[in-house]
Amino acid sequence: MSRILLFLATLCLLPSCVFVLNDMERAYETRDFQFDGAGIRLVEIDSYNGRVTLDHNSTGDGSVTCTARFYASGKSETIAQDRLAEMTVEAERDGDVLRIKVPPHSELGTNNAGARLDLELPEGVLIDLRTSNGSVEMDAAFHQPVIRSSNGSILVRALSGPIKVRTSNGRIDIHDWAAPGKVEAKTSNGGIDYLGASMDFELVTSNGPVHVELPADWNGKGYVHSSNGSVHIKSDGRLQADLRASTFNGKVTIDGPSMEGEGVLTVETSNGPVRVSHGG
Repeated sequence: MSRILLFLATLCLLPSCVFVLNDMERAYETRDFQFDGAGIRLVEIDSYNGRVTLDHNSTGDGSVTCTARFYASGKSETIAQDRLAEMTVEAERDGDVLRIKVPPHSELGTNNAGARLDLELPEGVLIDLRTSNGSVEMDAAFHQPVIRSSNGSILVRALSGPIKVRTSNGRIDIHDWAAPGKVEAKTSNGGIDYLGASMDFELVTSNGPVHVELPADWNGKGYVHSSNGSVHIKSDGRLQADLRASTFNGKVTIDGPSMEGEGVLTVETSNGPVRVSHGG
């Protein structure tokens, strides 16, 4: 294993600045990092206290670029600036795996410090992303991404393979009409909005509504569960599937022809109505 602290193109895009927040000084600084991504199969990302965005690298040179907006707090501007200077992004190469991490601050840990990361990655790499407190946005299709947030929303705008996303607190939106394989989305507190063509999906929330929009002539396997919220499934075409729906506090409504076919669509909610709308 080789450990690489890659500051190949480290650049402060904006001068550091300081704000006062809750009687604490908070310092900010933006820096750019570039990592060697040649031959990389998997990119693992570990961050905290800040949004993470994922996109393709437009240069096509196989590099991984990261724009990080760091912040750190202190009782004075000097303390905040000194703590900010310790913040960085580390990269570690292990064979065909590249691990990118915002290490916890030596003094603050993951409290009163963090970073927003905007990452551009080579097409075709696998993604395994974990953030302890922050939203995630994926704007380009990556193969078999796994995305986890302990507190933050997740937005996916493009898919090219199976995907697993999970957040402990936040809504999930997956909007792509590709049929990439199985789509798995789970949140403990938030709604789920899925617009796509996967023939195998599992959408689970403990608290929030679920909205699903499927293409014409869908006949796959779908499972939708909400412990507290309504469920609406819509298609402009006919859903060729057996509907297995249950709710303890609400009613099940089908707008359109009776549902039957090769597929199976299971819908469960403990508190809210279930509505399925499809054409003939």
